[in-house]
Amino acid sequence: AIEDFNRALDLLPDYDEAYYQRGNSHLQLQEIPTAILDFSRAIQLNPYSIKSYYKRAEAYADLGEVASVLADYAQAITRIPKDPNAYYQRGRFLAENGEMHKAIADFTTALNLDARHADAYCSRGCCYAELGEMTKASHDFNQALLHNPSHQAAYYQRMYSLGLLKEAGAGINLQQHFNPVLTSTTHPPLRGEDASVSVAAELVEPSSPSIAETGAPQRTTKLEPES
Repeated sequence: AIEDFNRALDLLPDYDEAYYQRGNSHLQLQEIPTAILDFSRAIQLNPYSIKSYYKRAEAYADLGEVASVLADYAQAITRIPKDPNAYYQRGRFLAENGEMHKAIADFTTALNLDARHADAYCSRGCCYAELGEMTKASHDFNQALLHNPSHQAAYYQRMYSLGLLKEAGAGINLQQHFNPVLTSTTHPPLRGEDASVSVAAELVEPSSPSIAETGAPQRTTKLEPES
């Protein structure tokens, strides 16, 4: 595939989509610095290539460059401020790195822009669950299912949040039950035998068509703790 994009760029050296696609190929091969160069060139040629900002942010995250990740999401928001997925993607990154309150703010903004964004409801619900606010979490999972009845992650999370609500009434410390992971709406998480006790706060990939292409992966980079 890379050779095909090379030939395309020999013919059309200013074709931003070819740089973007070649960058994707390099990213899949874990050739991160080369991928960043291609995404940067795509952005240079087309500053409104929002998907290039998302993918470059993904590449920077793989390198642990948190400031660069957040800068790219900020650029995407600046370019298309009414795109709910820009806030949604940044929210996912923040949540994956433990910044639950900031993530909730971004998911809320996404929902203000698109009140039917089921993934934003589900991810915000996961953040509330991580904070022990189980009533708010359950409400958001219900909203996710209202707008997308096939949202598997929301079904799982609603079930576990209801279970934790019962445990909360028994005086059990909710925080010990959480182990944040990333899953998708189409591939339900695997659970161990103690699944009813060990609950995962799952941040979901978009399950419906979006304004711009998205796709931020799991993050191991940690932000500074919230003050």
